[in-house]
Amino acid sequence: MSLTVAAGSRRMAASIRRGPVLWLILCGVMLVAAIIIGTAAMIGEFRERALNNSERELENTVLLLTRHFDQQFEDSDIIARNLIAEMHFSEIASPETKARCPAPRRI
Repeated sequence: MSLTVAAGSRRMAASIRRGPVLWLILCGVMLVAAIIIGTAAMIGEFRERALNNSERELENTVLLLTRHFDQQFEDSDIIARNLIAEMHFSEIASPETKARCPAPRRI
């Protein structure tokens, strides 16, 4: 029985000595886990912010291109109207009238 008491006291002494080391290891593991979780959260936030900025920049680019093409179409429409007005198509009612009209000038 004295062997079991001695073994029990040795175990208790060993657990007391291991206690601070065990707590130190557990705290270290928890610190590493907290750092990993915090880093993952920050990466996710930066990713979302970058995606939102890219989406906004693409929308702005599309808006600028739309305005540019609208302006180009308006310019070509003005040129076409001027050309039609210069050719007097509204005055031409028959082939005979067309033959009397002067030929359009080349631009």
